[in-house]
Amino acid sequence: MLRRIVIRRLLIVIPVVLALALTGLFLPAREVSIEPYGMLSLESKITLSVGYEVAYASPDPGWLSGWDKRIKLTVDSGDIDAALSDFPILVYISTSSGYNSDDVSCVFDELTSDDNRKKIAVTLGEDTECYVEIEKWDDANEKAWLWVKVPSIADDADTDLYLYYDSTHADNDAYVGDPNSTPAENVWDTNFKLVTHMRDDPDTSHIRDSTENNNDGAKTGAGEPAVTTDGKIDDAQHFDGADDDITVADAASLDITTNITLEVWVNNL
Repeated sequence: MLRRIVIRRLLIVIPVVLALALTGLFLPAREVSIEPYGMLSLESKITLSVGYEVAYASPDPGWLSGWDKRIKLTVDSGDIDAALSDFPILVYISTSSGYNSDDVSCVFDELTSDDNRKKIAVTLGEDTECYVEIEKWDDANEKAWLWVKVPSIADDADTDLYLYYDSTHADNDAYVGDPNSTPAENVWDTNFKLVTHMRDDPDTSHIRDSTENNNDGAKTGAGEPAVTTDGKIDDAQHFDGADDDITVADAASLDITTNITLEVWVNNL
């Protein structure tokens, strides 16, 4: 029975299955190998193909109602070993996104500020909405990291998603949220016991658990460990190798008695 988790020295996360990813769109690993000092091997990734901006002057029956613009995202079935359901994937939006490094800065040009970050929707097909956690939205640098719970991803045909965005639309609070909001927590089902993106949240003394379990971590102190933007997905925690800890308190959700999957990104400096 696990009574306390102390994270020391490594850039580490402790879920049943944790989704952290590189630039682009990736699957959380289903198998990991952790060697001395936390070296990590990932089993698989998905390729993201990003289409061009499309806008309609009048409503189109195939579109999600009420939205004016969208971008098509495609998951390559060649990277999927078996069909997946309710699976969180990372969508990275920037001037260089996806397999072909496509420029999708049109999203930021339309929304214009961080305050409009929830004026988006992601759908499976044209109109089946998905839950979205906004890990980070940086309008000034035209970058955003979104975790999207996809109801189904096929292994025998490409899976099409659409990112809708519209500055005139109301915030999509039912499906899109920041960490610790209900829509964001809905991205991670009950199989996930702890998911942390290793950002300082809500302050420099803590990190946030993205699941509904709220297994948040307390750092040794303010800025200990220090946050860095040199992580695989922007922010990460830089442990000094001496006295930096992140402690997660005892919780029933962490009383793990069966096999688990542990996934981390570690840079052994």
